[in-house]
Amino acid sequence: MSSRLHNIKSKFQSYISTSSASLRKSRVISLGSPSRKIHLLGLISRRHKLATRSLEINLTAHCNLKCYGCGRGSPALAEDYISVPQLSEDLAVLSKILHVREFKLAGGEPLQHPEILKIVDVVRGSSVADQITLITNGVLLHQAQDDLWKKIDGLWVSVYPGVKRRLSRDQIMSMGRKHRVKVWYKITDTFTRRVLNSENRDSDLVRQIYADCY
Repeated sequence: MSSRLHNIKSKFQSYISTSSASLRKSRVISLGSPSRKIHLLGLISRRHKLATRSLEINLTAHCNLKCYGCGRGSPALAEDYISVPQLSEDLAVLSKILHVREFKLAGGEPLQHPEILKIVDVVRGSSVADQITLITNGVLLHQAQDDLWKKIDGLWVSVYPGVKRRLSRDQIMSMGRKHRVKVWYKITDTFTRRVLNSENRDSDLVRQIYADCY
């Protein structure tokens, strides 16, 4: 096993309890830099590979909206796109030790990535996941090519108050049926504050936040 593969596998294994094969919390790990983070949910250990229900990457750090209370912190982040060659390299390594049921493409706003079709192809080609889901605010969906609809398995549309989309709910659902894409149309009218301007020194509150975090 190469040293790089060994190091990445060790990072995953460090999150597995010796007394239980299942983790109930979502974990976030970095494969080398703060901008290359992946989110894991329900990590378990299997004989040859680690497996998890869901894995999520941010295609962009920035977004086309400026939502107050954005849990991603996108309004405060500079324009930044995930590197397709770097993603391909990471998944080639990751797929040897991990398999997921659902691979989520998020942001920021993922539809702003100019190479989103290549990204979907890279994820599909890595065989790291059974399904690929795109998470979007839907504002740019009218620009999405038919090829994108054909390449994904699921679409999560976060619907924020006051945000206008050119495609109606019926049109989006119709496109989903046409391309056999499962569509979640999620009304999101409340936000959980996750970004603080200063350190939280209340230890009891920190423990409560950790216990309630999904």
